Amino acid sequence: MKYTIGTPTCTERERPGAAFALNRNYPNPFHLATTVRYTLLRPGPVWLGVYDLLGREVVRLMDGLAAAGSHQARVEARGVYLFGLTTSLHSRLEHMADTLDWTNDSRSFSQRYGYDPRPECMRLGHLSFAARTAAYNVVYDMIATAGDWGSNVTRPMPRVCRCAIASCLLKPMREVNLLRNEVFSVVEDIMLERPFNKMLDLLEFLANYSEVREVQGARWLNTRLKQLPHDINAAFDQYGAAYLFCTSRQPFRVFPRTSEAQGVAVQNAVATLHGQKLAASVTHLREAAAHLNSGEFADAIADSIHAVESVARFFDKNAGRTLGPAIDSLRKQGVLKHPALAHAIKLLYGYTCDQEGIRHALVFKGEANVDMNEAMFMFGACASLAAYLANACASEC
Repeated sequence: MKYTIGTPTCTERERPGAAFALNRNYPNPFHLATTVRYTLLRPGPVWLGVYDLLGREVVRLMDGLAAAGSHQARVEARGVYLFGLTTSLHSRLEHMADTLDWTNDSRSFSQRYGYDPRPECMRLGHLSFAARTAAYNVVYDMIATAGDWGSNVTRPMPRVCRCAIASCLLKPMREVNLLRNEVFSVVEDIMLERPFNKMLDLLEFLANYSEVREVQGARWLNTRLKQLPHDINAAFDQYGAAYLFCTSRQPFRVFPRTSEAQGVAVQNAVATLHGQKLAASVTHLREAAAHLNSGEFADAIADSIHAVESVARFFDKNAGRTLGPAIDSLRKQGVLKHPALAHAIKLLYGYTCDQEGIRHALVFKGEANVDMNEAMFMFGACASLAAYLANACASEC
């Protein structure tokens, strides 16, 4: 979030009335940037801040003495926020929202506001509209660039589309229209509107189809179909989908990145942390999930381990500012009874410290050498470890 502060534009004598006025930001809803305006009748101490929906301060726009008159601050942000003005006598909150937050965010309400802690890649039985659209675009491009179409059943592209649609929708072949526009319409309906499993059925059929006849366009089609599972995986990776193709051998099959049990374990862990009133740890896990959804895997790992560190330091405030000393202290107190477990937690912490771009700056590489699988593992492991530490510390304290 970026902001710039303006200068007073009027004096106390010019603006009689209340001690201060906090105007609604303009524009609101806004697109990427908005301006917050407020007026002071007399000089004095002022606190002006932007807060998330949980009341956490995101940025402080003003903290100090301000002259009488009208002031403004320009804020660049994405999302939904509160902004508040406090003087020595009064305070007031207002609400502001970025229009893009509502139109482009594919997460559910529960995910956006922290009621479902699972990242997209752990939500089995679901594919976001963004992931489905990206996969549809891959298939659309393959069909659209097939060249001459016609209505001849001997041409390879009309034939594979007809077979795929008939298989997916359990229809007789004679009921499937061969016209290109009709095929586009049906494929779009399957991939964007019908249950997600129907879309995966269609993708599996296409990925494993091979044109064995020696007809014009057959070689090109087989090449595109062989590449299809790789292109779909790239689309799913971009939006953190919970499914992907196994491309190690044929037949190419779609499988989940995680298990339902892992997703439930994360939800239970977060419920435990909520029950222990460890809001900071929950916040780190929520941020880690958001980073996973955005493909920011190094940031996801950092926030995951911070969730564990937050719990350890909460229960042992004198152990230092990092996780290692806190774990050593909890071990000496008998909270962590098995030395191997304490050592394992420190090893995970050591991984985040040793890997460039997670807890420490990049030096020799342009980006951190981590991927979604590592980020998912750390997210699940750290959620469970944080909950374990919370229960262990609570029972001993």
